Amino acid sequence: MIKNIGINEALKLGLKAHKVGNLNEADKYYTAILKAHPNHPQANHNMGILAVSVGKVREALPFFRAALEANSEMGQFWISYIDALIKLERVNDAHSILKEAIEKGIQGQEFSELEKNISNLKNKSNKEEVFLGWIFKSTQYLNSPNNPIYDIKLEECLMEDPIFLKNNKSI
Repeated sequence: MIKNIGINEALKLGLKAHKVGNLNEADKYYTAILKAHPNHPQANHNMGILAVSVGKVREALPFFRAALEANSEMGQFWISYIDALIKLERVNDAHSILKEAIEKGIQGQEFSELEKNISNLKNKSNKEEVFLGWIFKSTQYLNSPNNPIYDIKLEECLMEDPIFLKNNKSI
């Protein structure tokens, strides 16, 4: 397929197929480009986007990384990579990559939004760790499934959690 057309034309056809939802055809074009030019930044990025769109977020990471290694100036490559890490709940990795992008001078409104989202996720994660830490420190209460002290302590913790209260309005 790619031998009869150039890389740019194959990329255009892959993008066109991708936009109309013909993912198999898009995959064929991107794969053909990557066979000929394994470090092609746009083809790697688009393969990553394609993988994420079909739920293969983990498989998308090497494509995003390759796109960045080939062209670290493209803000969208950074955003896609960070977003995939967030989807995989790898918040610390996402934060590290965001810092790396900022250090390289990549800017934009999207990066400010990502920074806020990562900060919120880190705060949420810290709250969950504190709560889980309390439960594990209180293992004496876990030995008895019908322990009224455990039930009261658990209820007290949950009643202070705005996320729990928001999701359980009937309480």
